[in-house]
Amino acid sequence: MNRGTVNMRYFISLLVAGLSAASILAQNHQNAPLLELGKKPMGTLEKDIDGWMLSLDGQWMRADNTLLIRANARDEKAFENKDARLGLDNIERLEIREAFWGTHRIFCLTKFIQEGSYRYTQRQSGWQDRTDAWYCLIDPADLDQLAMIDDTLMHKLDIRLLDAGWLRNTKPSDSKEALEARARPNTRFERTLTLYVKYSSDRQKVRYYLVSLHPVFGQPEGVRKDFQINGESLNGQDELFQLCHYESPTSEFQKVFPLK
Repeated sequence: MNRGTVNMRYFISLLVAGLSAASILAQNHQNAPLLELGKKPMGTLEKDIDGWMLSLDGQWMRADNTLLIRANARDEKAFENKDARLGLDNIERLEIREAFWGTHRIFCLTKFIQEGSYRYTQRQSGWQDRTDAWYCLIDPADLDQLAMIDDTLMHKLDIRLLDAGWLRNTKPSDSKEALEARARPNTRFERTLTLYVKYSSDRQKVRYYLVSLHPVFGQPEGVRKDFQINGESLNGQDELFQLCHYESPTSEFQKVFPLK
């Protein structure tokens, strides 16, 4: 048998195998269910959000909805440029929606962040504002640990995620359609939502911080910038919560996150 005959038989066997596989796929026309979000959020948090940052000279600095950059409290010039005014992180709005993936009920948490950039970076000119949104899909049962908190200690909760990602330049009014087109639940999704929570002594206020982390590589998401000291990320470390956090009335926080 010559080499040409062998090659021809090999080609025919591959062709037959390919056609058989295509035939099997063609017989299975089942579509994955579409993600459907509620028309309106179940709850929103956008007012009474105080951002607290411990400055380099040991002063607590407060800003509305914003965690300021970490600098000396008296260094006014450090906070003047447009990028610094947006802080290390900010929360324009937090909202949670009920969603359905086939017969499965899930929650979609979305954090809207004020962002901006220079069109001409070297000249630092042509600044353009926008709103970005970071979303994550959560199994409602995984939020039960929040409702079990009944003390004033700091709690670090790792919440399993079914999906997460960014929606760039997206307004809250446009987010429902954008999320339905983008989000795809996946039980093997690797990222988690790390949520720090601490009641005040009178339980009237809650301090909190949230960030998405990869269990192996870290790679923080869901925040405007990584909080680093000496080139090392503090996201996911308890030390970070001692340097910065948000604070809201418990009644406002509970509109998005269930607490006891």
